[in-house]
Amino acid sequence: MNFPECSLICPEGAYQILIDTEKEIAGAARIRPGDLARWMERATEAHLESYGLSRAGLKAEGKIWVISWTSIDILRMPQLGEQLLLRLWPGKPRGGMYSRRYAFCTVSGEPLACAASLFALMDSQTRKMAEGTGQVKAIPVVTQENEQPLPKMRMNFPEQADCKIRRTVTPGEIDLNGHLNNTHYIDWAEDVLDTLGASESGMKSLWIQYSRELKEGQEVVLACSLTEEALYIRGLDHDTEAFLAKIQIKE
Repeated sequence: MNFPECSLICPEGAYQILIDTEKEIAGAARIRPGDLARWMERATEAHLESYGLSRAGLKAEGKIWVISWTSIDILRMPQLGEQLLLRLWPGKPRGGMYSRRYAFCTVSGEPLACAASLFALMDSQTRKMAEGTGQVKAIPVVTQENEQPLPKMRMNFPEQADCKIRRTVTPGEIDLNGHLNNTHYIDWAEDVLDTLGASESGMKSLWIQYSRELKEGQEVVLACSLTEEALYIRGLDHDTEAFLAKIQIKE
């Protein structure tokens, strides 16, 4: 795993937040991989707002950010009560999309997890890619040593599923863009690990491709294949691929 150096000093052009896990998820039994993604989402919005790109401002222009790919590598999950630093930095565009990388570490500098995502700027009505404004273009590209590669855009999946699990999108899983929030796909994947009895070891890495919006009340078929090293999930909406997820399991 590539992991950039952790320090209290945030490099120019990057953005960093402090996370008090005890306050963030009070009452929870543990921190979940989906929580990492929720903190990434919050930091991303705060970083964009610092460049005048608030969600409300983009909405007024008829635009939204949509995440297309995410990969997360986990050295160890944070423990409840730990204080974490989450750093993000924008990278070079790829295939018309915007890239961001993330790194989690303790305040003492122990690396915990790193991630990379590809985002598209979309027209909120047509759901087609939109041209970036001057504010988007003004966001500087930052490169750090040992940064995580961007997510692969293709991944080989088993042709046949070992089992199929049905899941319905609930109102509490919908985000402000009106579709299933990207962080809940990770919760779904972890729930599948629990269902298949493969969650004790925990996630080593996660890769997700978001292909199709899922709305409140939609029933999704999770076609799952579990090997010795990984869980593959193909999310199907009426036989149409909505997302793909690959979870590598720790030994």
